[in-house]
Amino acid sequence: MGYGFNATGNSVVAVGSTASGTAVQVSTVGAADTVRLQNMSTDRAFIRLSSTGAAVTAPTSAASANGIPLEAGAMDYFKGGPNSYLTALTTVATATVRIAATPGTGGI
Repeated sequence: MGYGFNATGNSVVAVGSTASGTAVQVSTVGAADTVRLQNMSTDRAFIRLSSTGAAVTAPTSAASANGIPLEAGAMDYFKGGPNSYLTALTTVATATVRIAATPGTGGI
């Protein structure tokens, strides 16, 4: 779980609400192959890593969607190369989620 992670660039923060999230570019560093994500919020977030800044949608009991859940306070590692974008949102009506993303190598 995260052994050997080496940050190769600066962290960024993606902010999202129930309506939408704005995509932020995680890294332009060529060596980055992993993104460390930390949910700094008190609510569950749904995240999406893409190469284009594509929108994220949250799944429901009636429909599947592309959002990956990241619990409040949780940290996880995802594969994501250079020029990855992160988008986040929440399903809690009064909440705003903040997801910190750090590009690097290893950790998985």
